[in-house]
Formats: sequence, C-alpha cells, structure tokens
Amino acid sequence: MKMKKKVSVMLLAAAAALCMAATAFGAGNSATAISGTKGTKKSEDFDLLFDGSVGTKWCTLMPDPYVIFSLPSAQSITGYTLVTGSDSNRWLGRNPKSWTLYGCNSATAPGVDDSGWTVIDTVTDDDTMKNASSAAYTFNLDQAAPAYQYYKFQVDKKGQTMQLSELILNYPGSSQTVQQLVGGSYGTNNLTEGAEKLLDGRADTKWCTADTEPWIIFRMTQPTSAKGYYMVTGNDNSQYPGRNPKSWTLYGCNADTAPDEDYGGWEVVHQVTDDATMEDRNGTAYYFALDQASPAYEYYMLKVSEKNSFVMQLSEFAIDYEGLSYSFTGLGGSQTTAENGGGGITGTLTCGSCAGRGENHCFVCQGSGWDPLGEVCENCDGRGEVTCTACNGTGHL
Repeated sequence: MKMKKKVSVMLLAAAAALCMAATAFGAGNSATAISGTKGTKKSEDFDLLFDGSVGTKWCTLMPDPYVIFSLPSAQSITGYTLVTGSDSNRWLGRNPKSWTLYGCNSATAPGVDDSGWTVIDTVTDDDTMKNASSAAYTFNLDQAAPAYQYYKFQVDKKGQTMQLSELILNYPGSSQTVQQLVGGSYGTNNLTEGAEKLLDGRADTKWCTADTEPWIIFRMTQPTSAKGYYMVTGNDNSQYPGRNPKSWTLYGCNADTAPDEDYGGWEVVHQVTDDATMEDRNGTAYYFALDQASPAYEYYMLKVSEKNSFVMQLSEFAIDYEGLSYSFTGLGGSQTTAENGGGGITGTLTCGSCAGRGENHCFVCQGSGWDPLGEVCENCDGRGEVTCTACNGTGHL
C-alpha cells in the first residue's frame, strides 16, 4: 500500500526555528504496548511510545528494533504519526530511516515472528523527519487500511542509536491529537527557553519571555472543541516569584494556512483578568474550565495581555477536550497526571549541574556510547550518559 508523507512541522517567519510537541491522548483510545525491543535503560523502554508525553522516549541501540501494540478494538487507520525524541536536536541521526507498519487480528497477542502479520505501510530511506526535538510527522495512507486490533512497528534501518517519543495511529473517531507549535514570542534565551518548551511535555523546561504581550500559536492535528485548558508554572517559580501570567485571552480559529498573531479571524474562547489562582509554586498544573465547550478549532492562540513582572514564564500548556487524560513529565522525572481541578504537585529546585535531567554526558566516551576502540563504553554501558552525582539522578536539589 503506497503512502503519502506529510511533514507536519510548521513555522512562522516571526518565530525562531520551532517544532511541535505535547502529545495528548484521549482516554480509552490510547494504544497499549505488548512487547518490543528493550531500551538503553528502563526509563527509555518501548512502552514509553504510548505514554502520552513527548518528554519521554523509546531509545535503543539494538539492531532491527520493533514494538508490538494493540488498540482497545479493531480500527481502520488512515495514517500514523511519529514524534521525534525530546533531545533529537542535540543527539543527531537518531530518527528511524526505514520501517514497516504491520497489522493483524488474532485471538491472543501475536509475537514478532507470527505469520499473521499484514503489511500496512513501508517507508524506505525516509528524508522527511529532521533532527528536531519533539517534532511530529504524519504519514497518511493512500487509502484506509483494513481494521486491525494488533500492530507491529518494525524499524528496518537506523543509525547507531534509534529513538522516538510517541507513535500515534490515526483513525476516524479517535480523540488522540497532537498540539503542534506554529510560533510564539521569543524566549529570554531562545535556545533553552523558547516557545517550543511550552509544548514539550516536561515541567523541568519552560517558556520564559520578556515580550510585552507574549503569545503562542499552535495547531491541533484535527479540529478540537476545548472544554478548558491547563497551565503549568515554571520550574523555578519559588526562586523567581511573580512570573506567572496575570491577564490573558485564549483564541481559536479555522484557517486554510497557519495564521499569525494579527490574523483577523481569531475568535475569543476564554479570558482571564487579574488572575489570583496561580501561585509561585514550581511545576504546578492549574486548570481553567470554560463555561461551555468551544467550537472545534484547528488553531489556538494564547495571548498574555498583562504580566506580573518584567518576565513571564510557563512550563506547559495544553487544551483540554472530551476524553483527554492529560499528563506530563513532572519535576521528579515521573509521569504526572493533571486533574482538571486545580494545583498539581509542588516541585523543588532544578539541579544546575545537569539542568534537571538527572544525567550528564559520559566523560569517558564524550556522550557517544563507544570507546576509542569502537567497543561499547563500559563506564556508561553504551548509553552515553551517566547519573548526575550532584543530585543523585533526581534532577532536583
């Protein structure tokens, strides 16, 4: 079955080189991992392809990696979306190069070599996926595949290391969607605190800007009716108080091409004036409910009209919609599920030695995972990284 590729990354001239992020899954529709090639470590195993966070990833050194997963019921997919790792702009060449997607229906969970697998799509020497972090790429099929409950994603060609953050199957009725960054106000340090950090699924990064009226525009992979939205405070709000937004407006629209900040078709979805709800707590989720669900919009824009200080920052932002179970990687590195009711988990100060990652590059192999003789580095077991001694791997002090 021949497929068409559609690159989903969209940029605005007014923004820096930004990519999309923040995968959000609808409850009851998410895939479940069954088996696969082990990751370089437990925190990078194959099941993280379906955890709904682009802050985690499946990362493996093994040849011909695969993952087998299932849907709650058989579905006829129209395509699928692959999301690159959250650090693909730093660790280059880790996207899969060639792969095959299979489907099958069987009474029990199939194995990797079972004879019942049917090819749905094959990609050879892909050149659409770039070295961009948390970037989603949608691969549309020429025609819908037969309905299958079980799927196998087999990587046929890769570099030394392969990684992916999320794998999403697209089919009618699925409430799974990806929020894709279109553009936004520059960060105070646009390399580390740019607008893309607001949608990377991690509370230990942030969008921090001194813009007078900060804004961010993102696209949903399908028009989505908003019930509310989540805001997660910065990772160091307790250390730098007064950086939460004070007044803002959420807009929505549908347009043939990606709109900019001044587009005339924006419709007001929700407004907040002189907010007193958000506190100076680290990495804490707050929920803002709409009085009624909005129309289904493809594009949304958050525009801050008033700040509490010269600098404004947020760690995460996500539209809430029917069926969503929103989660992100919290300050402690574990998956945090945000309830649509109020504050989440108070974090601690981010470790400056590892920038909250809990790991540093291996000094023996300089992060390559290989020693000078071409053997797997014994100091880091080929991972290229070692536990940060300053925070004992927690990422926080």
